[in-house]
Parts: sequence; structure tokens; C-alpha cells
Amino acid sequence: MGKIDRGLRLSNRQRMIRTCLNLDIDRQPFWFMFGPWGETVERWSREGMPEGEWYEPFGFDAGFQTVPVNLGFHPQYDYQVINDDGEKRTVRNHQGITYIEKPGHSTIPMYTDYPVKTFDDWIEIKNQRLNPNCPERFPKNWPDIVADLKSRDVAVQIGSFPYGLFGMARDLMGVEALLINFYDEPELIRDIMDYLTDFWLEIYKKVLEDIQIDHIHIWEDMSGKQGPLISPAMFREFMTPNYKKIVAFAKAHDIRWYPWTQTATWM
Repeated sequence: MGKIDRGLRLSNRQRMIRTCLNLDIDRQPFWFMFGPWGETVERWSREGMPEGEWYEPFGFDAGFQTVPVNLGFHPQYDYQVINDDGEKRTVRNHQGITYIEKPGHSTIPMYTDYPVKTFDDWIEIKNQRLNPNCPERFPKNWPDIVADLKSRDVAVQIGSFPYGLFGMARDLMGVEALLINFYDEPELIRDIMDYLTDFWLEIYKKVLEDIQIDHIHIWEDMSGKQGPLISPAMFREFMTPNYKKIVAFAKAHDIRWYPWTQTATWM
């Protein structure tokens, strides 16, 4: 982060963008990216907090506002309860992921199945659920959303959980299968990552017809306490070409990008 310069007078949008770009700012942003734990908000509501109003009382900055367009499946999978014995429940969610959960407990579930096991599975999903030109990807009140974003002092973000090259591939086939397929089915992994990049950029173009994007968010979640799940060489082979394509898109559309990408050795 750049230096704190008390002589600056920045709007929230300017402050958020300059923070990401490592430029001088007037103060650090006070922003809660992910929000409180769901059960925490439920308790606050029981204790008298108006529902959904945890943000204002604490004086948080507006931060980034994510553009509400669908960057995932359309149509989504139907949510299905496969089994429920009263203590645990097996469900398939809207991403086609099957898992076992304990109702009323917001813990990490036990994942048991994923929608992509073969190249044919991926081709079917790509053709049936990942068409960037579906008009339904944009909310019906899109003009109102655009007007609201333009009127507010927020930095506009496109992309969020679970939309990243590694991140979404992981949700398509699971961590173990994904890591194995980097070796066993490299063309499958390459096709997934290449297609997702082009798919998202096509949607970003449509957003930019109506509103300026300030920030592209890429969710990967590809490391643990012992380091990254793939090697730098694998990152360069499978992901770097697509990151470079995203950076080129950002430059072409006046979306500010992080200076350190100019010299990062893994790129």
C-alpha cells in the first residue's frame, strides 16, 4: 500500500482503486469484504438489529460493489435433497456439486461428487450451461442497477466467488481430480481454463457497454498453509496465458490493473 497522505481528499471509489494500485491514499479503507459469519448476523438480528442492516451501524466504507451478472451456469442445476435422516442431509446444489451437510451448522460439508468426470461431461456443460450470450445472465432490472451504480460512490467490481480459473475448475471436478488431471488430462484442464477466460471476457464486454468497471476479481483459492497446490511451472503453462489475456482486456478497456503484474516472475 502507498503512503498515507492526510492532505489528500479522496472519494470512496478513488480510495479503493488507489489502495489496490499501491498509490498514496488519505486513509486506509474501512471495509469488510466478506461480511460477518451468517450465524453471527442471525444472532444480531435476534438481539434487535434490523434484518440485513449490519453494515451501516459500524461505519464501514462502501468499498467495492460487485456487478450482479451471472458468470456461472445458466441454467443452473436444480437444487435437490437426495437424502435426509434428520441429523445429516445429502444434497446436490445449483452448481451440480453433491455433498453431505448438517442442517443448521455452517461448517464445511463433506463433498462426495462433482459434475465433470470426463471430457464429454465438460463439453456438455460448456454447450448447455455456459453460453455467454444468454440474456438471462443480466437481471431484468439491469437499467436500474446501472443507474444506481453510476450514482453511488463505489468502485465497481466484476467477478467474485467462485469465478476463477483454478477456482471454478475445482468446483467442476473437485480438488483431487483436478490436480490429477493436470497430469492425466492436461487438454481437458487447458480447455476449461481457456474457455472460461473467453466466456467471462465476453460477458465483461457487455457490462462495459453500460458502465465502467474498476476492478476484475478473480477467485482462485489454490493454496494452503503449506503453499500452492500446483507448481509455478504448471501455473505458467495453464493459467498465465489466460491471465495475460485478462490483463490485455483490462488495459484495452481502461480498467486499472496491479503494477506488480508487470514484473511478477510467475507471469
